[in-house]
Amino acid sequence: MRVLLLCIPGRGRFEVLAPLAAALQQAGHALRFAAPPRFAQHVRRMGFECLEAGAETDELNALLDAQLAENGTAAMPASERAATMFTRLYPERLLATLLPQLRDWRPALVLHEEGEFAGPLVAALVGARCATVGWPVAMRPLQVLQNVTQRMHAQWQAQGLQPPPYAGLYQRFIDTCPPTLQTEAAAAFPGAWALRPELVDGPPGSAADALPEALLQPGEPVVHITLGTVDAYNQAPALLLRLLDGLQREPVRVVLTTGAALQSLDFSRYANVHASAFIPHRQLLPHCDAVICHGGAGSTIAALAHGLPLLIVPRGGASQYRNAVHCERVGAGLHLSEEAATAQAVGPAVAALLHQPGHREAARRLQQEIAAMPAPADCAERLLAWLH
Repeated sequence: MRVLLLCIPGRGRFEVLAPLAAALQQAGHALRFAAPPRFAQHVRRMGFECLEAGAETDELNALLDAQLAENGTAAMPASERAATMFTRLYPERLLATLLPQLRDWRPALVLHEEGEFAGPLVAALVGARCATVGWPVAMRPLQVLQNVTQRMHAQWQAQGLQPPPYAGLYQRFIDTCPPTLQTEAAAAFPGAWALRPELVDGPPGSAADALPEALLQPGEPVVHITLGTVDAYNQAPALLLRLLDGLQREPVRVVLTTGAALQSLDFSRYANVHASAFIPHRQLLPHCDAVICHGGAGSTIAALAHGLPLLIVPRGGASQYRNAVHCERVGAGLHLSEEAATAQAVGPAVAALLHQPGHREAARRLQQEIAAMPAPADCAERLLAWLH
């Protein structure tokens, strides 16, 4: 079986698809991702073939800025900007660069992550079936999906096609969100298949810092702080310093991962902080007691998969706010707005996560729920049966 995989170029988006892609590849199927040249390098390092197509996100931003300047339009709100990039600019570039490459390599199945909206249209144009792999986050509200649908209609009509309901999204929905965190919006797409979200390590041989030796010894609780891997969210030094200030009076050890961009910051004045560019979650989180993050899909689900309660400080992504609200709703976490995440507020919030047992118990219930979800290999078998 030939399978084409599509995601917006970004590590978190890729990691939604990677576990199922690996299971399909191990079962002997022929896989190809499609990604722009820079991100294609990452895909190949992770062990997958990749067609070069689409555009990098910085290219999309530059193209949109140029169009706004040409039209004399003021800067767009962030939500409108993202919608324009991912329902118009990216699909247009993807179709133009990918379709010629599919004349001689026609997939039977297109798998796309739920934030990549062109996948159903590509599938329709090449005569393939299409399945949507959801993020491990509560689904977008239906009114948001309807807005996406309306925007994608033009893309279908430009290809001479009438769009199916929801522009083909969720024709076959593979849901990686733990059921307790999922919302009633998913009920609009009956028959969803559950899929256990898996942690994805970096490419083989990629640079990662070792665990600090002190972390391997008994001692005070360990709190991990991360703002993820996306530059738009993780380059927030003022927020990081407030978080660290808030934990100075707490009897905790802190492991901060900053990404490469903030490695030059000096954290030496914080006696209880170990700062690294990157430590894989699989290595770090078994030694932790709580996590502070921005609510990104990967960081949040990694913490919950280890039974760790969360303090979530969203940095602007809609899915980050959904994670924050629903983790707090089920008791597995607390959330603060970025403005409210002062040093005075952070310490008591983390103390509550560590010392009020309800938060840890709720996180551990979600850990058990995640572990019980079907494995990628099981989902790969269902896909094969569905196609035949």
